[in-house]
Amino acid sequence: MKANKGLGAAGAAVVVIALGAAGASQAGWFGPEVIRSRDVQGAWPLTVNQIALECRSDLSIYAKVGAKTYPLNGQAERLAPNYGKPVGKLEDIQKNDPWSNQFIPGAKMSMEPVLKLAIAKCEKEGKWKV
Repeated sequence: MKANKGLGAAGAAVVVIALGAAGASQAGWFGPEVIRSRDVQGAWPLTVNQIALECRSDLSIYAKVGAKTYPLNGQAERLAPNYGKPVGKLEDIQKNDPWSNQFIPGAKMSMEPVLKLAIAKCEKEGKWKV
């Protein structure tokens, strides 16, 4: 059996460019930044185990789960109608808060630990010029 030697530098560059173009948007950047449940200290507030981040130059942050996109911060919620394709509601993948549900049925867990990590990743990767 012959081993595949890979794409080589030119082939890899084409793949990187194609992937970048497929994920890029006019308003910002989409990259491989991922937040997993194990990355967050405390309780994981989502029903999925990980999200991919989309940090945009307008300071909005979107969470991508498969083919679906959700606004992760208030800026993304405000700008969701201008996103370019349908954006879901974060509440659809957000867990109910067991303690708060005693008093407020349907209350969701805080997204603060995930949002803090997302903001740090967007800033660290130089996606935001804040």
